[in-house]
Amino acid sequence: MAEENIDNTVGGTGLFNTKIPGLGDAADIQAALRLYHYGSYTYDGANTNTSLIPNPSVAKHLQNLVDADTAHAADTTNIHGIADTSLLATTSYVQDAIAGVTGEFSTLAGDGIDWNANDERFDISNSLLLVSPREKINISTTPADGVVNIDIITASVNVITSNATGNYTINVRGDSTNTLNSLMSVGDSITVVFESPNGSTAYYATGYTIDGNSVTPKWLGGTAPSTGNINATDLYMLQIRKTSNATFTCLASQSKFA
Repeated sequence: MAEENIDNTVGGTGLFNTKIPGLGDAADIQAALRLYHYGSYTYDGANTNTSLIPNPSVAKHLQNLVDADTAHAADTTNIHGIADTSLLATTSYVQDAIAGVTGEFSTLAGDGIDWNANDERFDISNSLLLVSPREKINISTTPADGVVNIDIITASVNVITSNATGNYTINVRGDSTNTLNSLMSVGDSITVVFESPNGSTAYYATGYTIDGNSVTPKWLGGTAPSTGNINATDLYMLQIRKTSNATFTCLASQSKFA
């Protein structure tokens, strides 16, 4: 009996090809199904050796899926100590894993970091000792003029490298979508630094706001600066303390560096 490719190509180059009886053959449903499934009229269905499955055939396509699944299982087993990484996409697996290690959190804490079993969180110890901590700074080439936003979520130290082009207001906030008020609790304190150079014209900060609301700083030496410093870099240091909701005390200083 003749055989043809179901994809109607001579070489069987179509996707997921298998065999069908020739159009001129007499109808034999059982033989046709055997050919369609196994790719051969004479294939022994009792065979258990997968390497002997004819190609192309539906049986071969199914075996390829089985082989791919086996390979995937091998690729997701015992990876970085995780028994089955294929389960990581399931909520129940993650929740069970977290629940299973909660009791070990205390051993994961280090010097200056304590496990708070009541609130189930890590706390910073009051006796934490910092040794040469690094601090992130935000560097900008945009000259100071108008409102200068200091986004503490990005960095609390802001450095401008171009000469100021006008007097400006320093506004301290969380970022464009978060207020400083929302990030601080009553009793919290934060120190921000703003650095801006001047050329031959001494521009300076004439206003100070927190979350866009005006504040009047208490100045080092008792007097607010009334000018900047020509051909020098002015550095403003603001210590901000939250005393109640949306209420802050600001201690400030202006220093000349040249």
